[in-house]
Amino acid sequence: LILGETEVKLKKGEKVSINTEVRDADNDTVAVKAISLDESVAKATYKDGKVVIEGIVEGYTTITVSAEDGKGGVDVETIEVEVIEERN
Repeated sequence: LILGETEVKLKKGEKVSINTEVRDADNDTVAVKAISLDESVAKATYKDGKVVIEGIVEGYTTITVSAEDGKGGVDVETIEVEVIEERN
């Protein structure tokens, strides 16, 4: 599991997509999940090879991205997220 970025700063209400690369040595099908440790700050989903992060409120959280092949092969990476309030 390779992430395009491991640190993200985004505005409240903004969505950011991060490219991922998932490889399995045995060419097994791999299930990928993205979970925010604090969904009140930012939400995360995995779709079409990308982790999509949406800023909810100002703050910090960590997104955990995991890839499992169902046969014991597991890889976990993290993305540090800062959500900022847009200032005028």
